[in-house]
Amino acid sequence: MINLEYMSSTLLPVESRNLWTLTNILSGHRVWHRTWKSTKGVEIELFSLALRIKSSSRNLVNFIESVDTLKEWKPGLSDVKSIYVTPPDAQGTAPKF
Repeated sequence: MINLEYMSSTLLPVESRNLWTLTNILSGHRVWHRTWKSTKGVEIELFSLALRIKSSSRNLVNFIESVDTLKEWKPGLSDVKSIYVTPPDAQGTAPKF
């Protein structure tokens, strides 16, 4: 199960019945993936910008999987538990959680 989290307040399960609705609602938003990097025993939180959602996408999950930039840092979505979205006016800055 993959979840979409919007500005840390709403966790939306990605299911086939609501993919189209989610894609329309989140059109123009930026999608991020939260990762953790351990350096000298200290975990550092990193956010990787994956893509900007397009309203023309018919299937949000397939659209995300097809983006080359996403595949560069995560070859598949099997290990991705959550994807975070920020509004278009966030200017590409990392989410504030």
